[in-house]
Amino acid sequence: MNKFLYPVAFGILALILVTPWDTEGTCYQLEKVSFRGIHFQFPIKVRGALRAPMGDFSRHYTWLQTDSIGGKNISGKWFFEWDSQWSKQDPITETFKEKLVYGVAFELHDDSCKTSQEIVEEIQKLYPGNYRYVEEYGNPCFIWERDCMTIFVKRAYAYPKGYSVPEVSFCYGLNSLQVDKYGKYTGYVKGLPD
Repeated sequence: MNKFLYPVAFGILALILVTPWDTEGTCYQLEKVSFRGIHFQFPIKVRGALRAPMGDFSRHYTWLQTDSIGGKNISGKWFFEWDSQWSKQDPITETFKEKLVYGVAFELHDDSCKTSQEIVEEIQKLYPGNYRYVEEYGNPCFIWERDCMTIFVKRAYAYPKGYSVPEVSFCYGLNSLQVDKYGKYTGYVKGLPD
């Protein structure tokens, strides 16, 4: 019996050690995104986000924010994986540019009077299917999932009242726990907002 158990145990251990563990923004197929004249394709690296037509960008250690992307009154945040728990910016090096983007959130400044349902109806023309409705702490969110891509439609700023800018996020390669966290805190798939 022991002669049989040792090879099986060794095989299981070897399988665990050689199995690649996925990170945010990774998947095994291409996902094309097209929304209001903005086009890109997942997987995309920070390098690709920096090529987006924009006026200027600001950055944080977990995201780049573009102003008026594509000449429209739409700002975009490009979320990427970071390697440690530090809270300072990495310089924009070649290594930094190779980081994978796992989510892009667009704030639709000209659509502040539109409801989330109206935005969902617009997106359903490009991405048909069921948009699951979720409400956490009074903040509604619509979630669409297919293959490697997830789309979120919600308000960018629920509080204080008056900041009712619709936000549409396109995410790539997230697991179910990460989808839940991103739905609550745009861009965050681990930890909490700072």
